[in-house]
Amino acid sequence: MKNNMLCIILFASILAFNVSAQEHNLSREKQPTGFRGIKWGTNIQNQKNMILISDYNDGRKIYKRKDDKLSIGPASISEIEYVFYKDRFYQVLIGFVFPDRDSQIDHDILHGILVEAYGTPVVSSGMYIWANDNIEITLFPGGIIYTYMPIHKDFKNKYDKSYKRRIKKGVNDL
Repeated sequence: MKNNMLCIILFASILAFNVSAQEHNLSREKQPTGFRGIKWGTNIQNQKNMILISDYNDGRKIYKRKDDKLSIGPASISEIEYVFYKDRFYQVLIGFVFPDRDSQIDHDILHGILVEAYGTPVVSSGMYIWANDNIEITLFPGGIIYTYMPIHKDFKNKYDKSYKRRIKKGVNDL
């Protein structure tokens, strides 16, 4: 299930990034400065209650918080993962997929909470997106992604360069 969640999140993130690049609907006054007390850009060394769950060779590390509250208002959350790139906090992955029940109720509650907090979203391909130059928040069936764009752009630039090198190398195998 973990790999499925990661694939869904990556796909939703790519779609949302393409939409948010065109529309800014999140005001600076309403944009979050972090998540649950951790400010965007905070170094992982300053966080004492995190458990490393994934360490990628591209500079990203994913952590869970010890004793994290697995709810947002009355909505149940199945997991919250904190993503750091070059040890700087830039993304939160929130899942609300449960094998024993329908997550539509949680989705609807979270949609209401996000609209109250951030205003009217852009709707695209079944996703709700709040975005500006600094923050992108995407609600999709089964999850929410918060992304701090300045660090994400740094990661994306590195990833794009690596991707192009791998493609050129692959052409030589033809």
